[in-house]
Amino acid sequence: MVQKRWRIKCNPGTGSKELIKSIGPKEPGIQHDFPNMNFFLDITGPLSFFTPLIILFASIILIEAIVMMVFKLNWVGKSLGDSVIVNIASILIIFLVLGILADFEVGAVDAPLFISAAGLYLFTFLGESLVLKLLNKNLRWGRIVSASAVMNLLTYILLYFFYISSFNP
Repeated sequence: MVQKRWRIKCNPGTGSKELIKSIGPKEPGIQHDFPNMNFFLDITGPLSFFTPLIILFASIILIEAIVMMVFKLNWVGKSLGDSVIVNIASILIIFLVLGILADFEVGAVDAPLFISAAGLYLFTFLGESLVLKLLNKNLRWGRIVSASAVMNLLTYILLYFFYISSFNP
């Protein structure tokens, strides 16, 4: 005797669900309809965009922490913590500068990449130096400024390679 079963089929175009009568047990090796196969794309879509950015941010933090250790600003744990704080400050500085430039309709936002990067380098260099000095009050300005210059130079080189590999065909 054939056993009758009911299953739900999802229409991908409209998202509507309908009840379908299935006859017989499912046979192994036969692909069956699943209610909603788009859930995988819904989850991995944003991840495919943010994963490279997370990897980039983590690599920048590691590079800057290594530079801090080379310049003997801090030990490993404090260098990583300071690097996270300094990079969050850099992101805020970049958003602030770009927002101010966009509000005043200054042409620097539409300027060539080299000019924009040089201007942002200057602002992030000054901002990171100030934040590093606030985090390490006992260190001299010379050591902090030189470490910040090298950290930002390496960061902008990495960002340039990320930019040309991601956005240029």
